[in-house]
Amino acid sequence: MKAVDILECLRRLEHQNTPETEFDEAGRMKPSAYYERVVDVMEELVKFTLLTRDVAPHLVDRCSERRESAEELAKRVNIRSI
Repeated sequence: MKAVDILECLRRLEHQNTPETEFDEAGRMKPSAYYERVVDVMEELVKFTLLTRDVAPHLVDRCSERRESAEELAKRVNIRSI
């Protein structure tokens, strides 16, 4: 589940239902299909976060950010010129 799905779910709530019909006096969502969907999406987001927490450096490592300049490569491999 992606963040886009979360936003889409919230957008539907906003446009199809008025706050008076979806929320009670305390500000909590009333039981409905939309409520169930929001709960499902948030549970998936938490699970995904927990599963990827320890591997985050690997997931955000990009080839374009790892590229070395010719100078850096020469220093790393002890070559005077390339």
